[in-house]
Parts: sequence; structure tokens; C-alpha cells
Amino acid sequence: MGKMIIKALSSRLAVAFLAIATGLLTQATVASQDLQRQDLPFLQAEVNAGKTPLKVALPTLAQVFLKGNSSKIGQVIVIDSQGQKLVLKHQSGQTLSLPLDQVEKVVFKDGNVFYRTDGRMVMRGNGNEPVGKQDSWVNIPLNDFKLGDANKGQGEVTLGPPVVDEDKLEGIRLVAKNSQFVVDEMQFNLPKKTMMIKATPY
Repeated sequence: MGKMIIKALSSRLAVAFLAIATGLLTQATVASQDLQRQDLPFLQAEVNAGKTPLKVALPTLAQVFLKGNSSKIGQVIVIDSQGQKLVLKHQSGQTLSLPLDQVEKVVFKDGNVFYRTDGRMVMRGNGNEPVGKQDSWVNIPLNDFKLGDANKGQGEVTLGPPVVDEDKLEGIRLVAKNSQFVVDEMQFNLPKKTMMIKATPY
């Protein structure tokens, strides 16, 4: 009889210990998840700490070279990385949507008008010469480029490692304080979800 009582008590104690251990494990898991959620903004901030949003200007006239040796001319008003399309507006006002995977490159030729961030219109080559050499940024994630005011070609590209190292980025920041980077050429790499931009400061 005594052995049965001891056995029953041992079983109840085992169940109790198991319940306590399970509760502690659950609390530890929840606490860990809470900490991860709390740390997420800091981790995201750390990832973006070395990156700089840079205002760039797209001249109002572009020549889009397509695969198959054809091309189209107009103003780039949409670059949609999600829908994978580029939209041109002709001088007549008509628009043309082009699949990004058919675009070989986009070239903005000298002499095209561009707008500075303060809204001033500038004609390249008409007494307005570059203040620095052309720079090339490759492997930019497509999501790191945004086109704002399409009518004035106001764009923004986020630059940072590994696209450009910190030393080069600091040089770009210094140049951008007193000048406007104007896009000369764009290329897209859809399989890698990246793009290349060539730009010159004016």
C-alpha cells in the first residue's frame, strides 16, 4: 500500500515538474521572440547605416535601345521594377510601355534638358559643363532606385556597400553638396534584380 502511494506521488511530481519546465520553456521562447522583434529596427538601421539616398536627374529625352537592334525615343516617366516595365512619353503625349527584359540600355544624350532639385531647368552642353568625371555604379538593387516627379525626371538612388565602398561614397556625398548628378545611361539585369547607372555631376 505504501509503495503504491509513493509511486502515485512520484508520478504527480513528475507531471508537475514537466508542466513547470514546459511553462518556463514557453516563456523563454516568447521572450526570445520579443527581443528579436525589439532588435529588428536596430538591425535594420545597422544594415542601412552605411547607405546614402542620392538625388539624381534624368534628362527629359532618352533613347531606349531594345534587344533586336531597334530603339525608341521619349521621356522616361516610369521605371517599374515590380511590374518589370519602362514607360516612355513621346512629345505628342502618347505613352509606350516597354518590358524591362527587352531593354538593352537607356541613353540620355548630351544637350538634353534636365531639372535640378530646386526646379531650375538646365540644358547640358549649353554653357553648362560637367564639374566632374562620369561615375559608374553597378549591381544596384532595383528597389534602391525610385523615380519621383517623372515630368521633371527627379530620381533617387540609394548607394552604399557593396555597390560603392565607404571612401567612394564619401566622395559622392561631397560632390552632391554643390552639384547635381545627371544620369547618362542605365542598364537592367532582371535575373539578378539589379541595375547599372552612369552619371555625371553638373
